[in-house]
Amino acid sequence: MQDAPPPKTEDLVPVFRRLYEACMERDLPIGAAPNVHVSLVLLPEECRWFVDRPARYFWKEMRVRALRAGLRMRLARQARLARAPIH
Repeated sequence: MQDAPPPKTEDLVPVFRRLYEACMERDLPIGAAPNVHVSLVLLPEECRWFVDRPARYFWKEMRVRALRAGLRMRLARQARLARAPIH
């Protein structure tokens, strides 16, 4: 495949659209983990922009945002406890 030309962007849009929709339909917490950045591939939460009606997943996205905030607080607390001096 290294010699094959890359696919056209237009051909990939339906794939990315379906990826996002499938994740939302199954209530997967995409994007919940804080500070996860990947530049070589599209993450499911980045495929949101290919969906024709992203507002249809509004409440599911709000759930993921709340989960993300909770995870961020929990991880910050765990990091503080790990750095705390032992008496």
